Amino acid sequence: MTSWRSASDPSPGNFSSGIDPQKLPQVVILDGADPRWRSGPWDGGTYIGVPAMDYMYLNGYNLNKNYEGMIEVSYDYFNDSFYNRYVLDSLGMLKQFLWEEEKNSWFTAWSAPDTECDLYGRCGPNGRCSMSSSPICNCLKGFEPKYSGEWNGGNWSAGCVRSKQLECEKNGNGSWKGDGFLKMERIKVPDFADSLAAGSLTECEEKCQKNCSCVAYAYDSLIGCMIWGGDLMDIQQFAKGGVDFNIRLPASELGSLDFIAGEMAYAGFLHAIRSVEEKGLCGLSSCCVQG
Repeated sequence: MTSWRSASDPSPGNFSSGIDPQKLPQVVILDGADPRWRSGPWDGGTYIGVPAMDYMYLNGYNLNKNYEGMIEVSYDYFNDSFYNRYVLDSLGMLKQFLWEEEKNSWFTAWSAPDTECDLYGRCGPNGRCSMSSSPICNCLKGFEPKYSGEWNGGNWSAGCVRSKQLECEKNGNGSWKGDGFLKMERIKVPDFADSLAAGSLTECEEKCQKNCSCVAYAYDSLIGCMIWGGDLMDIQQFAKGGVDFNIRLPASELGSLDFIAGEMAYAGFLHAIRSVEEKGLCGLSSCCVQG
């Protein structure tokens, strides 16, 4: 699908839209050769990066691969009074129109990109965009701005880099011990997802954890295990919808070391109490008074 050059000029414009044939297909809008927006992966019923699709697209929208490996999109109408069309306008907006028979007119049911956070890579690599935050861009936990001056000035395109090296990288032997995962909820997962054979969330985490190049994972019951390596591009925080997204961090960034230290201190405290009790000086239910 190609846009018009302008609202009054039907010659080919700058924008195009179609299915990106990755391992996990998704709809994309391109501005020339540059990505402008993407839907997130198709799960067989919806695009998981478009919360509105929970109710807007289930009525007959289908995406399948044919025997030649080509991706086919189709739409089945379940009643003759339901009409639906898609338009990519000259401003790069992909719109879905539905026919309202009572008013004998079309109305816009859905459009994208709809917010600033919908724009591809708005917060750069390893940044997260949220329309409920001010500013809208923040580095992921365990990351810091690559160029703090630009970032603080509102130029987020360079994104973020890790604050601390992963333990598995530091060890140099591929050992994953010392790293863990932070769960982020209601997330539009980043671009360039790869699929991994795993029958459950637990198996997905275990396989990612044992591979140092796997920096994040997500599990969808319909898609299965999704993993990412390298920089994480185009992450968005939703108010509703999205999926749980888990990012690999060193234990020190997860607070695990503080937790372990606290547990050790508490264990030491209990040991001291038991030692005192064994010597008959005082019990847990009594108090010691120095006379």
